[in-house]
Amino acid sequence: MKSKRTENLAEWRKANFKEIQKCLEVARAIRDDTEASNKDRIEAIKSIARMLAALAPERISATKNIKGDESKELTQDEANLMDGLINDINNSC
Repeated sequence: MKSKRTENLAEWRKANFKEIQKCLEVARAIRDDTEASNKDRIEAIKSIARMLAALAPERISATKNIKGDESKELTQDEANLMDGLINDINNSC
């Protein structure tokens, strides 16, 4: 089920697609202009990235389950493996 915010965002994207397309074309022209200053080209790249994010579909993030992760202890085999890796790194320096 889509949230109200997701629905509003999808409607906004549809309503403003042509305007975003025009802005994207201008930003691409600035980005590709060899006579433009580096600052202007960098700003154009940032604008393009922001505009493409505005056109991207809504992302749904999975909830993170971190309960209990902090208190996990290494098994003896894992501890031995870590010690071996650390020793190998220290000996190679």
